[in-house]
Amino acid sequence: MDKNQVTGLVLISALLLAYGYFFAPSEEDLAKQQAVEAAKVEQTTTQPSQPAETPALPDSVQALINQQKFGNLAEATTGTATNATLENEDIKVIFSSKGASIASVELKKYKTYDQKPLILLDEESSQLNRTIQFEGRNVNLSELYFSTPQLNGNTITFNLQVGNGSIQQSYTLSEEGYTLNADTKLNNLGSSLNSQTIAFDWTNRLKRVEPDLDSRAGARMNTTAHYYTAGGDFEELSMSSSDKEIASPAEQISWIAFKQKFFTSSVIPSTAVKVSEVSIETPANDSTTVKIGRATFDYNADQSIEFFFGPNQYDILKEVAPGFDQNLNLGWFIFKYVNKYIIINIFHFFEKFTSNYGLIILMLVLVIKMLLFPMTYKSYLSMAKMRVLQPELAEIKEQHPDDMQKQQSAQMELYSKAGVNPLSGCIPMLLQMPILFAMFRFFPNSVELRQESFLWAHDLSTFDSILDLPFSIPFYGDHVSLFTLLMTVSTILYTKATNQNTNLEGPMKSIQYMMPIMMIFFLNDFPAGLTYYYFLSNIITFGQTYAIRKFVDDDAIHAKLQEAKKNAGNRKKTGFQARLQEAMKQSQEMQKQRTADQNKKKK
Repeated sequence: MDKNQVTGLVLISALLLAYGYFFAPSEEDLAKQQAVEAAKVEQTTTQPSQPAETPALPDSVQALINQQKFGNLAEATTGTATNATLENEDIKVIFSSKGASIASVELKKYKTYDQKPLILLDEESSQLNRTIQFEGRNVNLSELYFSTPQLNGNTITFNLQVGNGSIQQSYTLSEEGYTLNADTKLNNLGSSLNSQTIAFDWTNRLKRVEPDLDSRAGARMNTTAHYYTAGGDFEELSMSSSDKEIASPAEQISWIAFKQKFFTSSVIPSTAVKVSEVSIETPANDSTTVKIGRATFDYNADQSIEFFFGPNQYDILKEVAPGFDQNLNLGWFIFKYVNKYIIINIFHFFEKFTSNYGLIILMLVLVIKMLLFPMTYKSYLSMAKMRVLQPELAEIKEQHPDDMQKQQSAQMELYSKAGVNPLSGCIPMLLQMPILFAMFRFFPNSVELRQESFLWAHDLSTFDSILDLPFSIPFYGDHVSLFTLLMTVSTILYTKATNQNTNLEGPMKSIQYMMPIMMIFFLNDFPAGLTYYYFLSNIITFGQTYAIRKFVDDDAIHAKLQEAKKNAGNRKKTGFQARLQEAMKQSQEMQKQRTADQNKKKK
């Protein structure tokens, strides 16, 4: 062994001695290590068919850990949780003294799809953490035991004594409705409190309460996170994405909502806050959870927080906060206003007279059809005029069999002389479209129809099934909706009856029959209330058309058109006739120019 090797061994020995002297574990560390080793031994002896429980550390070790983690709040980490309840006629909220937290929320007027109490959230599905900076530590209040709660009317108060100061958490439930106000007060904590900021972190596993989970009109496709900026912008995370959707808004936020198909859980700070994260994701292989939402932000301790746990009903949502009614999707642009100011008001008016929602939908259809009857009548007259002109239009085609330009020019001249606007039959139909599309949003989102039965439909808020298939048909599903079939058949019959009054030919005529057939596949998963409405609308339109036909004489219409043709030269032109005449002139000029160009090429 040479000198260098000896020197190396001496240095290594010196280092080992120094490490043993300066870094030897304390008695407390040895106790903790022994507890961990004991836990490992206990875990290895556990029966393999039974999951091993995490062993409890010795009290002395646990006390040391709590002291390091919570400082002078360590004593509050042990205790017994007690529950207390606030409720009104709409909602029941249970609180736990551990964390002074919300343990569960029950909506008393509703049931789950399997007729159990509708618990919107509970301690297993909702983790709501409030963290303060205390003695240089981030202390999660949810891990501390507060004193037995004190009830005072519709207010409940939890208190945690900290030396001469206290942490106080109180909740006030509205006398009616679905709002809960939360106040956190950090009293006389002095220099121990490093900041007046409270970190809010809410993870909400949205519980399944509807039967239809994964279809196009099911719970998951109608569940997402919404937030509303201080500047008045409503934002929505994707409902259809299978990936986790995350937003970190640059602007301060007024409220955040986890919106399900018919119910919403929301947090509303008293003043706008800077939000770190709003997210929504679909859990894998979990049919008990619709989606998982998360909201994180910081707020000042002198701010209050309001929660909303309730149904997506327009009259309720609009009173909660600015823009909060947008959690109910009533469509965009004009469709939204049709629903807000017409459909909802008519619907609620009929609710005063009957609780049978099948009859309410019938009365709704009757009222709307009465309001639209002048348009229907005008549309029928326009089609009747076109029908009685069919023989003359056929003559024009025979006169110019190979010249489409001359055919169109002659047809426009005939329309101008007879005073007929070929588009007048389409305009009334277009004016009815906003109501048609408004209904497409109203019925799938109407909580009033939830679990309301009618005829064979056990629930008008979801699809009616008269036959459950043992397999799934692509783009159709695994069931047969009778209301969808009735709607489709009635639409085809109505289209056939309408085509008898028009001069549509070729592909356009076929397309009219393709659309109803496509609707079988598209609407099979949609609520029975919607397809029932469309079916009734078709039937009543049949009746209106039949009644109009009884009172409208085609011969009289033909006579009026012939008289109009005779007086065409003396009649003041309408705006449409003037535009039609101008179009005819331009068409003729273009035809002359094309003819001239062709003659030049021949020369």
